[in-house]
Amino acid sequence: MNIFYKFLKNILNILFFNTCKVCKKHLSEGFLCQDCWKDIDFIENPICIKCGIPYKFEINKDALCQQCLSNPKIYYDIARSVCVYAENTKKMILDLKYGDNLSIAKNIAFMINIKFSNIIEKCDIITGIPSDKETLRKRKFNHSCLIAKHISKLTKVNYNPIVLAKIKKTRKQSSLNVEERVTNLKNCFSVLDKDLVSKIKKIVIIDDVFTTGTTFNEVSKVLKKYNSNIEIVCISFSRALKFNDK
Repeated sequence: MNIFYKFLKNILNILFFNTCKVCKKHLSEGFLCQDCWKDIDFIENPICIKCGIPYKFEINKDALCQQCLSNPKIYYDIARSVCVYAENTKKMILDLKYGDNLSIAKNIAFMINIKFSNIIEKCDIITGIPSDKETLRKRKFNHSCLIAKHISKLTKVNYNPIVLAKIKKTRKQSSLNVEERVTNLKNCFSVLDKDLVSKIKKIVIIDDVFTTGTTFNEVSKVLKKYNSNIEIVCISFSRALKFNDK
């Protein structure tokens, strides 16, 4: 499918059709059909107070999961996700990232805002996980920053796309094991405006999927280097409950 055809297809869909973002069924309103809404597994309490992973049983509301208890080097303050990474949410994310369906970023932002506006509105700045220059040049947009920008419009929290930069090309995290993911992202993020970061009290960082938390943790580590008191909130649209989900 060439670039012109993709562009024309998206314009026609916007002007003449309203379709479910998952199954593509025609809709009179909204962006998901009733069946696809039902299939989304929203994450609810009880969850780990730190990383936000859901428990399968009732537990103290301030409890940490085993991974957070055993890992002293988690640099973000909290991480939260809207829903479980599954077939329906995967389709939305892939269609946004590789299908050039940019309207999905707005839909994801809407869902994040409904779920976490009370957290986001207490932050000074919102940003997305940065892309390296080669990826940005090929894709023409950064999906995480696009989602963050839409959330900013909904919450009125200041959006800043250049707080962080990804300064080197890395392998796809989805192809690596846990240890390789950490090594892969080591020293690949940088703070662009150190003076700005030193003054931020609370920042929210947006991404599409939380798998092991390595990406969120690496950018948080860089931010804490220049402001040890900064409070970092990481929010993803979806959360992989098994390592091999992504």
